Amino acid sequence: MNQDDLENPYYGSPGVFSLRIYAFLLFSIVFLSFCLVWGQQQTQEARQAQEAMEKRNKLNVEAAERKRQEELQAQEARQAQEARQAQEARQAQEARQAKEARQAKEAMEKRIVEFQKKRAATGEAEACFDLGLRYANGNGVERSLEKAKDLLEKAAYNADSQYLKKRAETELAKLGQ
Repeated sequence: MNQDDLENPYYGSPGVFSLRIYAFLLFSIVFLSFCLVWGQQQTQEARQAQEAMEKRNKLNVEAAERKRQEELQAQEARQAQEARQAQEARQAQEARQAKEARQAKEAMEKRIVEFQKKRAATGEAEACFDLGLRYANGNGVERSLEKAKDLLEKAAYNADSQYLKKRAETELAKLGQ
């Protein structure tokens, strides 16, 4: 250093120069420490923000999964309800059809019985035999052994064939027991 340098206001005396350097270094250390602390805080805040975002995402995923499960359960419940309703409807339809079939069969039986009664009234052997069996078994008519015996005797008496006569006599023998 020369004399001009010492008079330079930027340098000043050698002691002042050292103080300025120390002050600069101290300032630099403080500044760097501040930057380091600030950077750590920023990193920590960013990490916390990231963790919070991950937590929110996880909660959103869990909520979406719960909602999907609830929707699936609701859909399964609706399907089960629809299946029960369909089963009930099928059962009701089957019951109606069975009732209609039973009523149709009963109506048919009544017509057959009425027709057999008309034929038996004329003395036709086959009609007497069939109607006698109906009275003996209570099939389509109220069971009456007396009427059955009368009709089977009439059938045996009026029978055109030995086969019908033999059948009528066999049924009469069964009724006699």
